[in-house]
Amino acid sequence: IPAHQLRAGIGLKQQDWTVNLAATYASDMRAIAGQGGFVPAESVPAYTIWDLLAQWQLSQTLGTYVKVDNLLDETYLAARRPAGVRPGLGRTAYLGVTYRLR
Repeated sequence: IPAHQLRAGIGLKQQDWTVNLAATYASDMRAIAGQGGFVPAESVPAYTIWDLLAQWQLSQTLGTYVKVDNLLDETYLAARRPAGVRPGLGRTAYLGVTYRLR
């Protein structure tokens, strides 16, 4: 587990739409238990990822949204264990529809 983690966001909301931008930071972390300095081959370097969400309310019951994780398409290392080096999620976009039953 990284010693320091932070998630911060900012948003703008109007009557029919909302936009949110968020950043996630994780500091260096060890992949193998130990003390002292970080050994590059046995640790996961720090990273910062930006995410974006935009939502539109089309009617009282129907809405739509676009979400982009890793907006800047940062290449980062997510973990080294249990099965070796694993990359973090690349830029991923979602498009969706929401419907309220009430």
